[in-house]
Formats: sequence, structure tokens, C-alpha cells
Amino acid sequence: MKYKVGDKVKVREDLKPNEYYDGVRFDGDMQKMKGKTVTIEKILSDKYYWIEEYGFIWSDEMLEDVKEENTISEEMTIGQVIDNLMNNPDIIIKNLTKLTEECQKVNEDLKIKLKNKQSEVDFLKGQISVYEKFLNSEEV
Repeated sequence: MKYKVGDKVKVREDLKPNEYYDGVRFDGDMQKMKGKTVTIEKILSDKYYWIEEYGFIWSDEMLEDVKEENTISEEMTIGQVIDNLMNNPDIIIKNLTKLTEECQKVNEDLKIKLKNKQSEVDFLKGQISVYEKFLNSEEV
């Protein structure tokens, strides 16, 4: 058996209706699963699989490995994240690039907000200056 319970696999897109793959007939009802990523739910008689999303009996020949996207999901444990990072340096590059872009956006937003606040401060300083002149010129 190539896969184990819980594995994500992809149903091959080139499967033909009514053809047999490792003794399992690919019928018309299974067509809608072509190209879909599915989860192995059960192993049947140490030779076949039952998939969570659709059921039916599937064989190794009908399935293929899923090319993992280089992402980190919320469901991953710390250990899985570290393993994923260690085995896929592209994840680090992709996420660092994304993080850098986000930091640049935040930096630009902060510059704009700071400029606006500085304008407000300058305006208030001008108002205070006018009031000070007014108060200094008037005798009580």
C-alpha cells in the first residue's frame, strides 16, 4: 500500500470510465472526482482505499501524490511547521517575501498617518501662536 489513513492524495485526471486499475473499475459516477484532492479514510483488505470525500473503492493506480503548496496552515502543530520549513526552504522565502510586502504597506500607512498628525500639530501650533499674540497684545 502506497498511502495510509489520513493521507491527502489526488485522483488521477487521466482515468477512463469502465477501465480497471489494479482490479478496481473506474465507473461514470467516479468521474467527478478526477483531479480532486481527497483524504484516505480507510484501508480495505490491505489493497484498496475508501476516501472520505466520496467513498467508493480506489486503488494505488487511481491515485497520485499531492504536490504540497508551500504554505503553513492554522491546523499545523509547531513541530509540523518546523519540519515543513526545514524540508521546504521555498516556504521561508515565500513567507518572508509576503511578510516584507506587508511590512512595507504598514510602513507606508504609518508614514501617511504621521504626516497627517504632523499637519494637525502644525495647525494647532499656528492656532496657539495666534491666541498667544492675541493674549499678549491685550491688556487685562
